Amino acid sequence: MTDAPASPAPRRGAWRVWAGIGVGLLVVIAAIAGLGGFSDVPTSSLPKLQLGDTHHGGELDTVITSVRLTTTAPGRSYQADEGKQYLIVSATLLNTTDHASLFGYDAVRVLLDGQVDPDEDGLGLIDPRTGSLVSFLQPGIPLDGVYTWEVDDSVAEGDDIIVGLFDRFAVDDPRFSDTGYTAATATARILTTVGASR
Repeated sequence: MTDAPASPAPRRGAWRVWAGIGVGLLVVIAAIAGLGGFSDVPTSSLPKLQLGDTHHGGELDTVITSVRLTTTAPGRSYQADEGKQYLIVSATLLNTTDHASLFGYDAVRVLLDGQVDPDEDGLGLIDPRTGSLVSFLQPGIPLDGVYTWEVDDSVAEGDDIIVGLFDRFAVDDPRFSDTGYTAATATARILTTVGASR
């Protein structure tokens, strides 16, 4: 008995295959973006603000007032490690909701070429009067706080820096059941220099 040759499977049109791949990629990209996986939003596509401008976010109004360097930790007496210094971004934050906000920590990031990447948390949001971390912001009460990163002592006044202003968005989606919010997303930028103030 001889085996009969198998009949060829019917061919799908090439356009159907490519359309299916395209739709699949769009679904994957949308899922990743929804989960906050794209932290590298092109800075050139973000609205530009100036020092002293108010960024109106979903929870916070944020005003960046200065970017400076110091060797002493804000609100503390200890010095930076040898060969290091602190980069300080001063901000006034106002919680515009009717409940405590935990978002202040992620509301500001910086991009300082070769020193600080926007994914770096730094030392957090600090109350410079006490040197303590600010864990939440009360509604309706402005806070003058500082965001702090340790950088090399080669960073100098006049160096270019981008201050990114971030926001998060409330979602009704089971993927966000633990917080009810998306990941922090860059929504505006300030192009300035180290040492600048409003």
